Amino acid sequence: MTASAFAQDAQTPEALCEAATAEEPETREYTQPEDVLEDGVDYRAIFCTDAGPIYVDLFEDLTPLTVNNFVFLAQEGYYNNTTFHRVLADFMAQGGDPTGSGAGGPGYQFRDEFIGFLTFDRPGLLAMANAGTSTNGSQFFITYAPTPHLNYAHTIFGEVLTGLDNATSLTLRDPQQEPDFEGDALKTVLIITDPATVDADVKASVVEPAAAEDVEAAFAELPSVAEQNGLAYNEEFSGIVPAEDVEEDLSSQDEFAYRYQTELVNDTCDEQFGFDYIRYTIDAYDSAEGAVAALESGAYDAINTAEGYELVEENQSGWTQYTMATTDCTGADAVATRVYLDRGSYVVSVESVFPADMAELYPLDLVLGDQFTRLFESFLVETFRPVAQ
Repeated sequence: MTASAFAQDAQTPEALCEAATAEEPETREYTQPEDVLEDGVDYRAIFCTDAGPIYVDLFEDLTPLTVNNFVFLAQEGYYNNTTFHRVLADFMAQGGDPTGSGAGGPGYQFRDEFIGFLTFDRPGLLAMANAGTSTNGSQFFITYAPTPHLNYAHTIFGEVLTGLDNATSLTLRDPQQEPDFEGDALKTVLIITDPATVDADVKASVVEPAAAEDVEAAFAELPSVAEQNGLAYNEEFSGIVPAEDVEEDLSSQDEFAYRYQTELVNDTCDEQFGFDYIRYTIDAYDSAEGAVAALESGAYDAINTAEGYELVEENQSGWTQYTMATTDCTGADAVATRVYLDRGSYVVSVESVFPADMAELYPLDLVLGDQFTRLFESFLVETFRPVAQ
């Protein structure tokens, strides 16, 4: 169900909610979400609640797995006629459980999708509720205040554009303390695929391209953090890369702006780290569309092939990953691997060398894309965070 179905002219969130129907879905049990996101669409959502509409921008470019899940469930009518079963003062409102108990879900679970620079540093964030690592299903919450203790424990996948006052007006409820009180209703969730159909004075929250100098400044404390953790900061390697030193396949892309790279090295070859180095590279483009075009152009594949890397056809994350057999700092068999991540206007790559036996035990795409990336992107919260544009 999309709001554009109700009228060709733009309508307020209030009018769209008033016109919306909320039929009971045929089922609320699934094996997995269908792939419903379309390329180039700016997805938003309107939560039609007893307290009024809550209009939210969804971060489909940053957290596509989570947004796809949410959009799929909303379009299936999964959230129709449910409640905000857990609403805590000065904290958050939680919904998405048809049972109203806090234990319900869609019949499947999916992995976390943490972005290092998306943190709970402000109110009005939409995030997934869970029962532990990678136990996401249908439940979500909207924050009322900064909640930094939730950082990297819950996937942030949207931000309130208008109606945060409605969210904070929802009736307080703790299902464990008041199991017989149902809480305020969530009539339906409307998925907006054309923001022009919504009459609201708001702009999308996007990752704006930051100046190269701002990115470099954001990493000013990285050398001291590396030293505190027993790693060496590769000063000679780290910094803004001159355009002439960037592969021509990339620098010739229409919207390529600059490259920044940095590296932390296990210079003592300490086996407790389990890697030789961590290399983090940012390729900045003038727009998110430019970054996607570069990823799809084949340029990165050509670069990796020329360096002797092979594409990993299947992994746990679905991210683009390349590997190459090599030796580590001890001379033992090892695997060099790198992953590429879409970060709005940026293409980020993370690279390392791991012992061969570690590659057999752990999903290296997740080690790089989730754990290692977080180390670097924690410095970019103020620089890369989505802002209204």
